[in-house]
Amino acid sequence: VQLIGPDAARPKQTVTVTLGSAEPPLTVTGTIVWARLELSRKGPTHRFGIEFTDPDKAAIGAFSNANRRD
Repeated sequence: VQLIGPDAARPKQTVTVTLGSAEPPLTVTGTIVWARLELSRKGPTHRFGIEFTDPDKAAIGAFSNANRRD
């Protein structure tokens, strides 16, 4: 997954990501595989890619389908 956020991340760093606001939220663990600092008029933003560790593919697919913007 690719995420954008205000905080820096480094490759090989282990992170926990919470997706959505449902109860209970979908929580997955992964490893940062790449990270990039982007500068814009609004200030710095960090973009990074995460490879999930042992993901629940069915739960992630359901979350993705429920939050799709066509």
